[in-house]
Amino acid sequence: MMRKLALFSCSAVLFLFSNVVFAADMSMPVKIGVIDLQKIMQKSSEVAAINSQLEKRFKPKQQNILSSRKVLQEEIEKATRNSAVMSEGDRTKLQNRIIADRANLQSAEISFQQEVNAAQAQETQKFMRKLRDRVAEVARSGSYTLIMVKQGIPYVDDKLDVTETVLNLLEK
Repeated sequence: MMRKLALFSCSAVLFLFSNVVFAADMSMPVKIGVIDLQKIMQKSSEVAAINSQLEKRFKPKQQNILSSRKVLQEEIEKATRNSAVMSEGDRTKLQNRIIADRANLQSAEISFQQEVNAAQAQETQKFMRKLRDRVAEVARSGSYTLIMVKQGIPYVDDKLDVTETVLNLLEK
């Protein structure tokens, strides 16, 4: 079943690719380039700056959550250590506070993660728009018919790789 799905996917990609190639003006040669998206994400100073900015922005909230987690752990240890000598009322109060603190911490962690994910998605979208513009620049200036992402392609001749050119444009 998986083999049929993979074969179908490959066939669909080849079909779509052939339509792009045949739709092109046949008087012009087809020129194809590829970019290594992983390399761009690793080497781009803009990606590093985005990561640094996000880390700086969310570090205080992360520290607050870690601190809350530590306080909760200390309360749990206190309850475990002193439960035998505590009155029933004090033990119940402490257990209720632990339950409430645990719920608050989980809520804060979920909210924090959602906020981080939203900020990362927003910054990634901005970067990807800029990347697409730079790839389009390279395509126009180099008269490329098609520029594809290298990941997922079984074989690509290194002569087709325009990653460094795109990176240079991004760094300007």
